[in-house]
Amino acid sequence: MVPPTKLSLRVLGACTAVHVAFSLIYVFVLPAGRVLPPAFAVMHVAAMIFMAGFHSVHHIGAKPAGIFFGMMVVLEWLAEQINISGSGWVFGHLIYDDHLVGPKLGDVPIIVPIAFAALVWPTFVMVNLLVEQRVVVLRKREGLGSLAWRCALYALVHTAWSFAIEPTCMATGLYRYDRLVNGTAGTFFGVPMSELRGWAILAFIQFFAYSRFVAPRLQLAEPKPVDLRVDVTPFILYGGFALFLVLKPVDPAIGAVTLWTMGFYMLASAYRLAAAHRDARVSEPRAAHEAATYAPVPNPRPAV
Repeated sequence: MVPPTKLSLRVLGACTAVHVAFSLIYVFVLPAGRVLPPAFAVMHVAAMIFMAGFHSVHHIGAKPAGIFFGMMVVLEWLAEQINISGSGWVFGHLIYDDHLVGPKLGDVPIIVPIAFAALVWPTFVMVNLLVEQRVVVLRKREGLGSLAWRCALYALVHTAWSFAIEPTCMATGLYRYDRLVNGTAGTFFGVPMSELRGWAILAFIQFFAYSRFVAPRLQLAEPKPVDLRVDVTPFILYGGFALFLVLKPVDPAIGAVTLWTMGFYMLASAYRLAAAHRDARVSEPRAAHEAATYAPVPNPRPAV
């Protein structure tokens, strides 16, 4: 195994510090209902993408990681564009603010699919740890039922934070839902069920497509043991948002929902990460001892 270099760890540390700083700004500096200016939002998203990208490259390699994030961005943008062009066919009648979310590609703000991709990877890691106590679960061959079950878990865990972030984004004016038949009745703080359903279906399709049709055809990096210097990254990425959404929610009920969804998933998977780290520390000396104990004894040199 090739360990991460000091330079890469320093860059990762710098990007992590940027993400943590912006998360704390959301909690302690920005007034409720306000968002970062677009330039700072881009800086924050860039730090998030590097954190997720570095962690994925470390575990599966540069090319598989690049394809993973490329697929996530393209499929998310495509779903958003279809939704806008098709009058809310995917997520509902969603309308983005023209001034708060930066430039657009087509009708979709560029920053939206990129930020979405940054948060897909922590979901992938946490579910893998919860289910199999491994950071990465990608197989050349896997039963359809097993994969679909795991992808359903990916989709549900990824959508869990939607219950908190969607009402928050609406309260800050980043976007709004139009043409709600009964006003906000039957919605979750103004977020229609179509948004939550659409996000879960999209996440399922993304994870399933990559795991079933793309990853088996790629040369993935060799599995790596847990390295806490690197493997806490998805938790800091996910936890930064959870911290903001719990401590400064637009409504106390949303903070409670965040705590019992994002908080639960993060703590449960972090426990499994610690267990994997502990098992790796125990197994390495044992393996070295067994290799030394049971190494074949060389044949003695024949007498002349």
